[in-house]
Amino acid sequence: FMNRLIQGTYPPGSPYKIVTSLCALSGGSVTRSTAFKPCTGSYFYGDRNFRCWQRSGHGVVDHTAALVHSCDVFYYQAGLTLSLDSLHDTANILGLGQLTGIPLDSEVAGNIPSTQWYDSHFGKNKWTRGVILNNAIGQGEILATPLQMAVMTARVASGNAVLSPRLTVSEPLPPYESLPFSSDDIKWIHTAMTKVVDIGTGTKAKLSEINVAGKTGTAQTPHGEDHAWFVCFAPAEEPEIALVVLLEHAGHGGTVCAPVAANWLTYYFDWKNDRMVAR
Repeated sequence: FMNRLIQGTYPPGSPYKIVTSLCALSGGSVTRSTAFKPCTGSYFYGDRNFRCWQRSGHGVVDHTAALVHSCDVFYYQAGLTLSLDSLHDTANILGLGQLTGIPLDSEVAGNIPSTQWYDSHFGKNKWTRGVILNNAIGQGEILATPLQMAVMTARVASGNAVLSPRLTVSEPLPPYESLPFSSDDIKWIHTAMTKVVDIGTGTKAKLSEINVAGKTGTAQTPHGEDHAWFVCFAPAEEPEIALVVLLEHAGHGGTVCAPVAANWLTYYFDWKNDRMVAR
């Protein structure tokens, strides 16, 4: 009897790389063309080996290719250029770690950990900066609801910093306020997410006549098989619909969630076209 839309909290996995990219771009620590050390399938930091989902490695990738092909090693290195609190603040701007405001009972806020959060849970100086490597790829202590991920996707698609969910179209639209990121960086995110579907990890969401911008995710969980995610919006050049698919313990987002998104988007745009013809 749990409403997973607003009460289920899950590690967001690779869709969170959108947050990391915008944080790094806005802070200037990473550019759209930055390339770090090559991805060999793993990255050593301290006494830990942080693996990439592509065990054979991605080789040398720039920022765009890293998002398109979801290279964890690139994002580990990008995370180390950031402060934990700047990543936390960027996630908040995109609607994570807080209530969305939907008028339904018992919504939960999820968790986007800050320095203060780690200090209170583990003790000051009892945790290391290595936590940001997991945070940068949407793992670790990060938790989000499916609705929060939909809000994040819609905000990135629209550029509206205060976009919040409504239950009916008769409710007034929320005010518009631009996201505090450069328009060029937002356009870059749109382009990279479109390439995710065209040539990257999300090709199973591709439609024949409509461009889709998306991001796949495979989130590790200690309670079974990985959760599968796919977040997207369409049409990529003029977004009008944002969609999030989460399948619990289902494996790879690009394999199992992207086809679900493609079917749903096909239904939506067919329904929209039928309504236009009827008029």
